[in-house]
Amino acid sequence: MWSTVGLSSKGEKDTSEGSSATRISKKLKLKFTKAWLAFLKLPLPLDVYKEVLATLHQNVIPSMSNPAILCDFLTTSYDIGGVISVMALSGLFILMTQHQLEYPKFYDKLYALLTPAVFMAKHRSVFLQLLDACLKSSYLQAYLVASFAKRLSRLTLSVPPAGALIIIALIHNLLRRHPSINFLVHWGSCSG
Repeated sequence: MWSTVGLSSKGEKDTSEGSSATRISKKLKLKFTKAWLAFLKLPLPLDVYKEVLATLHQNVIPSMSNPAILCDFLTTSYDIGGVISVMALSGLFILMTQHQLEYPKFYDKLYALLTPAVFMAKHRSVFLQLLDACLKSSYLQAYLVASFAKRLSRLTLSVPPAGALIIIALIHNLLRRHPSINFLVHWGSCSG
């Protein structure tokens, strides 16, 4: 009888230690989040700003108590344009897919980023992977996917050959995932 009481008491102790560890973890995440929010309000030099955007999605967002509070910082960064937008895309994509952030102008801004310069940027491989991931959903409207396919097709004429090969692969993925836009490829041959 004493041994069962001892086990019961030990089980309660383990549970209280587990909840204590959970409480401590939540407090640490909250402090971490407050520290990052305070840091992001500071005027950051451009090189620090880029470094923050490059590491935010891997090192900061997973450790925050509520990552959705970064939406203002990331959407503002995404609206800047150029390399800053490309770098903000990773964090914004995580907030949209994993934390239910709604950003209505996302695809308009993504479309605007498709310029020859992005295929020469330092972070082009990450951008192209995210572009492919963003256009993967079967819920996207056909006209939206078709506009990206058309824009990418035009870009093949003005980017370096290595970039053109990547673009062709992206277009192939779009046509395979969204068969409703395949008529665009065959349109010229049907009109005679």
